[in-house]
Amino acid sequence: MAARRIGYEVAVAARRDDVADALSDELGVDAVAWSDVAATEADLYVNATPVGSRPDDPPALPESVLANRPLVFDCVYRVGQDTSTVTAARQARCPVVTGLEMFAAQAVRQARLFGVGDARIEEIQAMLSGGEAA
Repeated sequence: MAARRIGYEVAVAARRDDVADALSDELGVDAVAWSDVAATEADLYVNATPVGSRPDDPPALPESVLANRPLVFDCVYRVGQDTSTVTAARQARCPVVTGLEMFAAQAVRQARLFGVGDARIEEIQAMLSGGEAA
């Protein structure tokens, strides 16, 4: 795990504690009970759950963790609309990486693997947003 190799402390949480425990054992990191996430302080929170894929979903992170303005990386993406997690993080003035940004970066690398050497992230982002490439 890259974050641990460069000296970061890493913990995982899941909506089901047994899943968090199994993943933490596999990765060799700590597990945090879902009910305890609101009391944590971290520099980075990653939402890799499906929470946020529907318009009526609540934010995946408790509001209390946003107070310290951590980086919020939401792997969920919705074309044309931010997820509730991204909206809450931006309202708390947290730096954010959206799922669409992640998706665009992956698409550029995949295009290059398939021989499109001049693929640019701006082009992919424009395609994903329905706009014209710059």
